Amino acid sequence: MTDAIDARVKIRDLKSAQAGKGASMVGVQDSAGAYTGTDVETALSEVADGTTLDGRYLLASNNLSDLTNAATARTNLGLAIGTDVQAYDADLGTWVANDVTVLAKTGDYAMSSGDHFVVSTPSGASSNITLPDPSVNLYPITIKHAGSATTTVVLQYAAEGIDGSNSKSMTTQYDSVTLQSDGTDWHIIAYYSGGGL
Repeated sequence: MTDAIDARVKIRDLKSAQAGKGASMVGVQDSAGAYTGTDVETALSEVADGTTLDGRYLLASNNLSDLTNAATARTNLGLAIGTDVQAYDADLGTWVANDVTVLAKTGDYAMSSGDHFVVSTPSGASSNITLPDPSVNLYPITIKHAGSATTTVVLQYAAEGIDGSNSKSMTTQYDSVTLQSDGTDWHIIAYYSGGGL
């Protein structure tokens, strides 16, 4: 509290002639000793029905939108955005929504930005798995070739590179490749050959 205002809430008895509805008042006394407030009966009824008494009170229905300075209030509560709590970012919602799901594919498949893991078991001689847009998909993805005597070909989304190439072929059963986007190109960060470690 500042020196200018002593924000002690007090209840004091007044004579009925001075008090209107009741003989007691609730109010705030400033440093000069002056009281502002209203009688207790009115105060309680206004609090009960959610109406404000004056500018010193906040309405619950306003959800703190009636604060003079919301940033200062958050800081005082230890909830400063970016310091005490994480600021909202739309990418957070994207990450939360992207639970890892294993997608089993037997033919050609174009990956979407929410795909993380594809197991390819070509029903024919080969299957093409097309990577998602590298500018949208910024987390690692894995493609596994589970077919025998077949081929899974990993294809670029458009004109970006896959370690400088436009495709990656896997011919041995249980081969797998994990790729990471830098926002422009795809980079192989892990490769496992089904023939052994």
